[in-house]
This record gives sequence, C-alpha cells and structure tokens, in this order.
Amino acid sequence: VVVVLHDYGKELVIEKKDLSITEAFELYRAEQIVYKNESARTEVMHGLVLRPLLEFFGGDIPISELIFNQIRKWKEWIQKNKKPNTVRDYIIKLRVVIKHLQLKGYPVINRELGEGLGFKSRRRLHQSFKRPQFD
Repeated sequence: VVVVLHDYGKELVIEKKDLSITEAFELYRAEQIVYKNESARTEVMHGLVLRPLLEFFGGDIPISELIFNQIRKWKEWIQKNKKPNTVRDYIIKLRVVIKHLQLKGYPVINRELGEGLGFKSRRRLHQSFKRPQFD
C-alpha cells in the first residue's frame, strides 16, 4: 500500500494508489480475516474467489477498472460452472473486499454490487419439520 502525501499550503491531501485485484484481496485477508482471527476455512473460501476473477479478466488488473457491467459478465461466466449458492457467495466475497477498500479511501466502483445482478436469496437446504405433539 502506497500513500502519497501532498502539502498544499495548510491542507494535507492523502492519495491512495490503485491496487490490483490480488493486492485488494490480500489487503482484505490481512486486515479482516487474519486480524479478526477468522477460521482457516474462511481464508480458503476468500482465496477461491480470486482465481476465477483473474481467469476471467486475463490476469491481474487494477481493481478501480472493475465496472458494474464487467462484474455482471463475470457473474454470468461463473454461473456456467458453479451452483447458484456458490455464485452468490463469490459475489458477496467480492462485495466485502470492495466495501473494505471504499472505507479505506481507495478508488473502486461506487455501487452496491448486489443490485441488478439478479441473484436470488440463498436456497434453503433443509426443510423445517413440525414437531410431534404429545398430550
């Protein structure tokens, strides 16, 4: 992470350099997953999203270049080989990375990624059963 400081009179302006997709995911991993001591499985699942992103975009690109339409096309692309719940999880993981970068002041897409992507709420895997009534 590179921070450039400019002193313009009495104001101090901090500009954050753009991060690649890999750097963005690593920053989130270090500052959220590792720092909060989340499970190893959470860390692995976080990393699984990175591979299809890099594959779809043909390599590591600046995360600020991600636009809504590209993300929608990526979602459609991963839907060909992944189950709906997995696609939904991938979008959520990308969204939390972007939200983390927004909060830290990095240049990223300024839109809620869930809007307009057309995924439904998570399908329930277990049905609820009525308990038998005993008199």
